[in-house]
Amino acid sequence: MASILVTSAIAPPQGVPALRLQDAHLRLIATRSALYRWADSRQVGKMVICDGSGVQPLTPAECELFAHAGVEVEQLCFAQDQAVLRARGKGFGEGLLIDHALRHSAILGRDAGFYKVTAKMYCHNFAEICALVDENPVAALFWRFNTMALPQCIDMRFYYCGIDWFNQVGRQAYQAVDESAGRIIESTMLPLLERECRMVHVPAPRLSGRVGGSDRYFDDLAAPDLGLPAFCALLPGSPE
Repeated sequence: MASILVTSAIAPPQGVPALRLQDAHLRLIATRSALYRWADSRQVGKMVICDGSGVQPLTPAECELFAHAGVEVEQLCFAQDQAVLRARGKGFGEGLLIDHALRHSAILGRDAGFYKVTAKMYCHNFAEICALVDENPVAALFWRFNTMALPQCIDMRFYYCGIDWFNQVGRQAYQAVDESAGRIIESTMLPLLERECRMVHVPAPRLSGRVGGSDRYFDDLAAPDLGLPAFCALLPGSPE
């Protein structure tokens, strides 16, 4: 089973575009809440938490507690350039978090891919999606938002990505983000996926948790499944 990569910013700078939840204490509560749900699910063996605001969400004692539940935890934290975040937005900052994790994580250095999940979010059908990826030659798997209100946007809160595929394709979308100019990661990723992926019908992630942009609690379990197809890239050499 691949690792989950949790992208976190417990104490973001003031003035980041489209970010209503900025209180560090409330962000820490929401993040820890989601992390404990992952550990309690008994479906995750490896967890990499990368925070760009210089804060480790879990204490050493909590990491030991997670280990008792069978979860190996690696925490990486650094201080992102606040001026860049204010200018380019949280989506651009998330790309920097993933890049930092791929460069410095011992866990990810042992894996071919990762499940990226935004801090504060939990995926209820994670085991079902893991089985799908494990049984098929998947290099990347992304979904649209499960709502017709965002028809041209990719749901970037949760996805699966091979490390090679991210380096060759996925990071291009993050580098193109500039939220002050209206270029958000949810839309810059779409044309890349349309060019590089095939459309497949697979179960969509059922997410719940606190949304930093709106500061509202979100629960996918209450929403109808619209059956939107996913974007899937296959490993090189796989039969079409």
